[in-house]
Amino acid sequence: MGTNPYPNVVYFTEEEDLFITQTIATIVKEEHLNMLAYNICADHIHLLLVCDIDEVPSIMQKIKGKTSFSYKRYYKGLKSLAEKEKEKEQENESKKPLWQQKYSAPKEITSQEQLNNTIDYIQNNRSKHELPEHSNKLNTVINAMCSDVNTAFKDQHNGGFDVVIGNPPYVFARDNISKELKDYYVKNYVSAEYQVNTYLLFIEQTIKIIRDTANFGLIIPNAWLMVGSATGLRNYILQNCSISEIINLAGYSFEGVNVETIIILAKKTKQKQKNNSIKVLLSDDKEFRYSHDRKQLDFENNEGFEFKVFSDETSVELTKKLKEGSKNLNDLVLIKAGLQAYEKNKGEPKQTVEDVKNRPFDYTYKFDKNTHKYLEGKDVGRYFTNWSGQYLQYGKQLAAPRTFNLFNGEKIIILEITGKFPNSIISTYSEDLYLYNRSNIAIVKREEFNISLKYVVAILNSQLMAYYFVKNTAKSVRKMFPKIILNDLRKFPFKEVSEIEQQPFIEKVDIMLSLNKNSQETSQKFQRTIQRKFELEKLPRKLQDWYLLTYGEFVKELAKKKVKLSLSQEAEWEDYFITEQQKAVALKTQIDQTDKEIDQMVYELYGLTEDEIKIVEAS
Repeated sequence: MGTNPYPNVVYFTEEEDLFITQTIATIVKEEHLNMLAYNICADHIHLLLVCDIDEVPSIMQKIKGKTSFSYKRYYKGLKSLAEKEKEKEQENESKKPLWQQKYSAPKEITSQEQLNNTIDYIQNNRSKHELPEHSNKLNTVINAMCSDVNTAFKDQHNGGFDVVIGNPPYVFARDNISKELKDYYVKNYVSAEYQVNTYLLFIEQTIKIIRDTANFGLIIPNAWLMVGSATGLRNYILQNCSISEIINLAGYSFEGVNVETIIILAKKTKQKQKNNSIKVLLSDDKEFRYSHDRKQLDFENNEGFEFKVFSDETSVELTKKLKEGSKNLNDLVLIKAGLQAYEKNKGEPKQTVEDVKNRPFDYTYKFDKNTHKYLEGKDVGRYFTNWSGQYLQYGKQLAAPRTFNLFNGEKIIILEITGKFPNSIISTYSEDLYLYNRSNIAIVKREEFNISLKYVVAILNSQLMAYYFVKNTAKSVRKMFPKIILNDLRKFPFKEVSEIEQQPFIEKVDIMLSLNKNSQETSQKFQRTIQRKFELEKLPRKLQDWYLLTYGEFVKELAKKKVKLSLSQEAEWEDYFITEQQKAVALKTQIDQTDKEIDQMVYELYGLTEDEIKIVEAS
């Protein structure tokens, strides 16, 4: 908004800047306007208002009218009698309005970036025109008149919007947000913590701009329920909302977005939710099925305000029992991620894009003394490793090599991707030198504790820990790539027992390691035989699990690979198949039996009753 054009332009003095701004501040207060930014610059004014764009004409009419009237009265009050006589002679000139008849067309703000840029432009406009800074007195008036973003948007449209339609942006700060913007988010949003994720900010902003008692529904990543970076937002929702339903969606909900999601339905309210029950529904790809209720107040009492929606009252009580007299696993052992071999600008010297693409430190043979066997995720199983033949050169040239003790000597290796219940946790004990990447998690001993890693792996692979895992972590129930993460694993409840009490578990683990080694050797030997005999480069899953097939099914699977046996070959292969199958099945039977024995020992360790065991095994 500017004064009259040249030659009738009006340039304000410092005193006039203050008077006009004070007048506008009065209008802002009387009209309950939400002003985000303001500046007065010699002959014009910049305003940034939060309102509907069709409200701008009436607001500007009030500002122009009242400031013009007040300015003339102010101006006359400063004149001497002689000046007033002279002013009468110039009456026609003095009747000219202070402001132009037309102000600049209002511009609607349509993005966060545009909003930030506009605020910055207005606040720094005087320096653009090489004008001195405002006085402290004038700055005080401006600061009192202007609101921050959250306050300005809070009370729009009779206390907030009735309906908000939007698509939460799934963007991580480390990839796409500048430091300046991240600092702004941290300053203005409780949900902006050490990791800024814009969909969390979106949820908070949704709640802030809707009116009290308004309902909202959002489809968001299910990791939000328990992930550490969403602690602030979960608490904000618990304090400002009444949640009615949480629906877990199976698999991917949107094409091209590899994220599993939940639906949250809630109402904005300041009333304390002491007795509010949340309905938890599960999806089986066809329909939503009611599962159980959870008290909203329970989530307030959880560490990190975690929304443990997959636990019903029974599993909550059982989880409490598992934790009684237990320690967090991380208190007894060290839990670390595997190495990161390649990443741009990491390592010494820094890796290039070509390095990441060409993988120069990978080998299919032992290149030098620093080159070691390298396990991929698929190479780790329950109580065994099945090395696929890859090597990696260890050293500071790797993006994140970790410390060598994670790979050399006694350790537990845990596959990040988990299996189906009851074999959810896939881990093994090893003393061999293996390198492995972040698809695997390492556990090594703490020197101050006499905790056998064989005792630990027995508990980890048990059905009881699988039950705890699926009831207490969001990523365990994913349909696509369920996994265990470091922070979840570190909180597993473990009993610290004497070396004598650990011994029975150690003996069972030794049996399991031996049985699984023999089982893998038997299975791999048969697979290598059919690969050589029939020149098959890669075997499909069913032929890898050949011992689970009948001989007729085995022949059909060979036929799918265009292998046809003659009658004499069929008779010969049938005898060989059945002999080897009997060995493999016998080993599997022993493995399954020992697994059950370990499960029973774990139930006893944690003091479960027969009824509680039934709950676990029926999950």
